[in-house]
Order: sequence, then C-alpha cells, then structure tokens
Amino acid sequence: YTVNAPGDPKRFDEKDLLLKLRGTLATLWNSFLFFDTYVDKIRSPKYEIRNSRNVLDRWVAAKLDQLTADVTKRLGSYDIVDAARALDGFITEDFSNWYLRRSRRRFQRATSAAEKDEAARVMGYVLLRLSELMAPFTPFLAEIIYQELKKKAELKEESVHLREWPKVALRQAQGGSPLLAGMAEVRRLAALALAERAKAGIRVRQPLQILRIKKHEAGGKELLTLLTDEVNVKEVVVDPTIKGEVALDTAITPELREEGLVRELVR
Repeated sequence: YTVNAPGDPKRFDEKDLLLKLRGTLATLWNSFLFFDTYVDKIRSPKYEIRNSRNVLDRWVAAKLDQLTADVTKRLGSYDIVDAARALDGFITEDFSNWYLRRSRRRFQRATSAAEKDEAARVMGYVLLRLSELMAPFTPFLAEIIYQELKKKAELKEESVHLREWPKVALRQAQGGSPLLAGMAEVRRLAALALAERAKAGIRVRQPLQILRIKKHEAGGKELLTLLTDEVNVKEVVVDPTIKGEVALDTAITPELREEGLVRELVR
C-alpha cells in the first residue's frame, strides 16, 4: 500500500516485504512489546488523554486526532497509498522515535504510581487507535494487538473488526495546532543541535553546559525542557546574536566529563 497505488503494475518482491516487516511493522510490534512488558493493567481506560499533565501525552493525542482525520478523509476518497503512508510516518517518526523514546523513563523509572498509570493509559489509547486504523491494512497484526489490549482494559467488542471506525471532529483535529507547531520546532532545533554534536565528535550521553538558540518559538517551558533533555545540555539560552539558528557550547569541564563517564557506565 505504501510503495505504489494498488491499481499500478508491481512486480512481487520479497525484499519489499522484508523492508516493511523490519520497518513499520516491526516498529509497531516492538512498541507494543515494550508496553506489554511494563503494563499489566490499564486503570480507567476511558481517561481523557488530552487533559494529561504531560506535554508529550497532550502532543501525541493531538497528533493522533490529526492522523485519524487524515486517514479517514483519504480512505473516503480512495487515496489508499497516502492513507497508508500517513500511518507509516506516524508509527515510525512520531510514535516510536519521539513519543515512546522520550517517555521510556515514565515506564521504567516512574517517580510515582500515578505517573506510570497516566503514561500507560495514554500509550494504551494510542495503540488501540492504531489497531483500529491499521485494521484495513494489516488485519491480523491489528487483531493481535487488540486482543492483548483487551486483556488489560475494559474493551467489550470481541474483535477490532467489530469496533466502530474512530471519529474525530474537525475542531478536535485542529485543536492541538499551537502544540503541534511548538513540538515540530523543538524537534527541528534538536536535530540541528545533535548535528553540531556529531560535527564536534561528542556523543549524546556526554552532558554539555549550554545550547544557544537564535529565537524562542518553541512554546512553553515544558517544550524547552524536552529540548534540554533531547540534546543533553544543562541549559537552553535564547541569544539573538548567534550566527546560525543554534550554537552548542562544546567545552567539557571535569564535572561534565565525570557525569558523562557515569552515564556511560550506567548505559
């Protein structure tokens, strides 16, 4: 579905299947296995995830609403390829590479039971919605994930294929626009800063002191904290005088070096 339109001629190639199996499908399955490892039961599965105290939860909820509206619209106009590609991008880039990676600590080393419960409810909700949206494309994989989620939550339908198609109002799909824009900016700045790290030959596990950014359009304090953690710096400073969009202080003090060694050892 993501390679070319179903009506176009296509040579069958097992390599294409392997690429998808090792790519999007493996990513979704491994994300579910991570969830299954750390979560035995989802408490209050009807919890409204858009009201979460965590900015990543609110962001992924908004992104999921946007995805649902997009896939629904494209399937309604028989645009199967772009509907599948939208799911592809969300699973690999948004859900796994950003949301889950940045949320691992809340499952593995949660500061409280409430924090872990909140993360579990949100991730369970995302996996449930993905199983619904993936059902027309990968019916068996979607069913396996649904049946496992059913054991952990109060889901009454016997099969994912007996559930109603998820509905998202246009206003709801557009409601997270400022947050979506702010998170996109954080991810863009993080990519630039990590490129500076790579250029300087400094591993990400080595803490640095300051990241300077030319302007602050990334949203509130929570988003800047995410940027600080992603780049592994002590502080993010807005400095309009820098030449590029980001400037990384690559000086490593003895204290920073020691902290980096400890992180390497823990890793």
